[in-house]
Amino acid sequence: MYYLHDKQKKALERDDYETPEWVWGLFFHYFKNRETRIWAPFYCKGACAPFIEKYHGTKFIHLERDFFSWQPDQWDCIVDNPPYSCKQKVFERCVALEKPFALYVPIDTLERGYIKNLLGSSPHFQIIIPNQRTHFITEYDVLHTCPPHKTAWFCYKMELADGRQLIFQE
Repeated sequence: MYYLHDKQKKALERDDYETPEWVWGLFFHYFKNRETRIWAPFYCKGACAPFIEKYHGTKFIHLERDFFSWQPDQWDCIVDNPPYSCKQKVFERCVALEKPFALYVPIDTLERGYIKNLLGSSPHFQIIIPNQRTHFITEYDVLHTCPPHKTAWFCYKMELADGRQLIFQE
């Protein structure tokens, strides 16, 4: 879990959805650099660790720390599903860290002005678009596991696949 001020915690009570295995498999299908040390900073209950290990090996960091004030000593890129309630702040921090990243977010994030300002004109911005909606892993009732929006991997400087900016799931 990430740490925020008390007034933000109430809004985030339902912001801890884990990413299912097939979504990790989709990302790693296009990301082939097995020497890269991945930081997956959004802990929730730690469910992504076995999926990252399955598809990428043991070169990853997944600890319950505050993403906004801590970073590992050695890491090459960020790959994770961030909390959607503060995704603008997450994108801003990722860009400020000046390393590659891939974030699994609602595809309508593309419409946000901050995305245009942070990534819009970069030739290093790629999107992996799944061919199905995501049913997230959560303790909440089953009606809330599949949001009404599609999600996609927003990737920056990850050098995926054949260099296409829009990658549709095969």
